Amino acid sequence: MIGERTSARLRTVWVITLSAGVVVRLWNLGHQSFSMDEVWELQIAHAPWTDIHLIDDGFPPLFHYLLKVLLIMGSDMAGRWLAAAAGIATLYVVYRLGNALDRSAEPGLGLIAAAVLAWFPLHIHLAREGRVYSLAILGVAIAILGIWSIAENASNHARPWLIYGSGLVLGMWLHYGLAVVALLGAGLTFFLSDDRKSWLTTHAVAGALALPILIPLGGDLVPHTTIVTARDAGLAEIGFLGKTLVFGFGLGPSARQLHVMSAGDAIAQLAPWIIVLVPAIGYLAWAGWDRLQERARRVLLVLIFGGLVLTTALISLSGIGFQVRYFAWLVVPISLWLAAGLARPGTGPTVAGLVCAVAALVSIGAREFSPEHQTEDARAVAAFVTEAEPLPGFALSWYMANPINYYLTPEAFLPIEDPRLASDVLGPRNKPGLAAIPLSNNVSGSQPDEILIGLIADSTDPGDRYYLFYSRPFHGDDDGSFLASLTEIDQLEQVFEAPGYRVFEGVRAN
Repeated sequence: MIGERTSARLRTVWVITLSAGVVVRLWNLGHQSFSMDEVWELQIAHAPWTDIHLIDDGFPPLFHYLLKVLLIMGSDMAGRWLAAAAGIATLYVVYRLGNALDRSAEPGLGLIAAAVLAWFPLHIHLAREGRVYSLAILGVAIAILGIWSIAENASNHARPWLIYGSGLVLGMWLHYGLAVVALLGAGLTFFLSDDRKSWLTTHAVAGALALPILIPLGGDLVPHTTIVTARDAGLAEIGFLGKTLVFGFGLGPSARQLHVMSAGDAIAQLAPWIIVLVPAIGYLAWAGWDRLQERARRVLLVLIFGGLVLTTALISLSGIGFQVRYFAWLVVPISLWLAAGLARPGTGPTVAGLVCAVAALVSIGAREFSPEHQTEDARAVAAFVTEAEPLPGFALSWYMANPINYYLTPEAFLPIEDPRLASDVLGPRNKPGLAAIPLSNNVSGSQPDEILIGLIADSTDPGDRYYLFYSRPFHGDDDGSFLASLTEIDQLEQVFEAPGYRVFEGVRAN
């Protein structure tokens, strides 16, 4: 009787934890400004149906088709609502998957796994961002559920293969990098099942359905390969990836700070967390190994380490640059493994779990409320400019000008003028009214200081006043020399500040 009461209390705790994680994905969803990437997604979704497939934006077109449908029915918040819905749906799939992996756990591995993923800071962030990644993770979770169903299906029913194939197709139509999941899935299902006919049919159909996404692939690689801030995979990048997969972007230096910070300084800031969290995660990893059955252990290890190796190889061979988001789907198998560790009886998993929970809450809070970790607040900049004196405004790069222009004149900013050319991501550079004029068409925004200063001089007359919308230094001014030179020449004075932006007012020198 006492054991039953304890089990019921534990189940209640995990249900409350999971429910709170769902609420976090929906609470105050419009609190932060749209990011430059979210604005770009909206621009694409406002393009004609026939053009969306060919836009050189770096991704297959499915997300933008879905977003376009939702935009017809609602507001520009549709992208975030879609991401949040996909994130919550992923929690349900992981719940089903956890229960299938271990039916003996109490209060149930599925409930624990869903609750763990519900508080993964990276998954929360992606489920609150109007981009493709939350939906892509859902596709992977469905595929993994199909893989495990195939492994358990001794009677060779078609349903597990349909689930698996649906997850593969959904994932590949959302992100090219999920071809890695297709490769791993093909290998796992081949060895986990002797139904060769279903194996061949499923992969042939999935491959045929994925063929249309090869049409824009060449152009879609361009945005990824021309970002000069992207790096190859090294020890520092792998370490940052490991931290981010479990504890998100909000723990330690922000992703933006890391662009202008040495690895040593970053490690120094993270050192207290490393000392506490490495033992906690290590213990849960060992406990998960001990708790999981051998077949479940093998499947999750193949997915985690195979995903790391193959995605890193894909990055190195294609030249697209190392990005944490390409690995984001790994939160599914990692959450299942850590949940297995938490399901192991004893005080050790409880203590390790509480340590990780504190770190996760700090990360989530920093991402939502710390100016260093928040999205660049273009909405606040636009509000300031609207209330201030109307002056010409300049930004270093097109991608930091776009969000400001969107909030200033959304009706003129959408859609992009010629969506089939990557060079047209600039959108309306010189629309009537208040607008931020980008000084660079380059993806990085980087040009020699004298050229950028000359562009301002070409657009203004001596004595004219203007605004400079200055974002993070790595958006085109890594060493700060442009800002320093322009301050000296045109006597810049800061007149407004918001997360990720400083607004300066200058007077064009004679």
